[in-house]
Amino acid sequence: MRLFRYLASEHDARSWLDGGVIPLFLAKRYFSEERNGIMTPDERRVINTNRPYEGSDISRVIAISDSKGISITGARINGVLVPDFYGDHYLEDGRVLCLSVHLSGSLAKRMEKTVCVEIVDIASLKACLDQQVGVKSKMGLCKYVKNHNRNHFMKSAKDSWQAEYRLFWPTVPADDRERIDVILPQRVACRVELPEGFGDGPDIPIAEGKIPPGPPLPRCMDEDRRIDSSFRRDNVGDYVAALLRDPFFMRRA
Repeated sequence: MRLFRYLASEHDARSWLDGGVIPLFLAKRYFSEERNGIMTPDERRVINTNRPYEGSDISRVIAISDSKGISITGARINGVLVPDFYGDHYLEDGRVLCLSVHLSGSLAKRMEKTVCVEIVDIASLKACLDQQVGVKSKMGLCKYVKNHNRNHFMKSAKDSWQAEYRLFWPTVPADDRERIDVILPQRVACRVELPEGFGDGPDIPIAEGKIPPGPPLPRCMDEDRRIDSSFRRDNVGDYVAALLRDPFFMRRA
């Protein structure tokens, strides 16, 4: 599976191609009451209930905003027995890095991005970032559903055009910084051209919970670029420490 990172400018791409600093943000940065581009009302929400809460009979008499292990049984409203309601319904923040499994000019335009790079080695990238964040991340494809349930990897079918693959780092209570900076090694990604007709291609429909294969994709523009041989999953700590000691690298970052 090929993974792509869409970026706003050539300057942003340099850190991915040549090594440098990138920001990691909390998921709440991408939260919006209205769905607009990469902004969605799903971010941070963990919902796993037997039926929807918003707009339900229960919501008219009981406020539920941040609760785990909810169990409402045998309730009556105006003397009328209402169906049971149970499950989890809460907010949970964490840092996210969002990628996509599709290379598409229309997708880039919808995200308001102009540059794209392809990740060379996702496992090594994960190990490098985990080391710096200090928390082991979860990573995987997002599942797009038509029902009400949500989590960090389960989003509305309305967002399926993103074809997202993400890394998620749970935050510890003492670390609520919206942004932290991390260092990428050289050649963690290679440049790819956006398809002809940038912004004009049709969206690829995605069935519930499934991301179909896209059209044939161009290979990396720099086929000989490969992640540094010194950057291996078993010595990530030493690699990052060496970068931090390198005055030339730090000036460039």
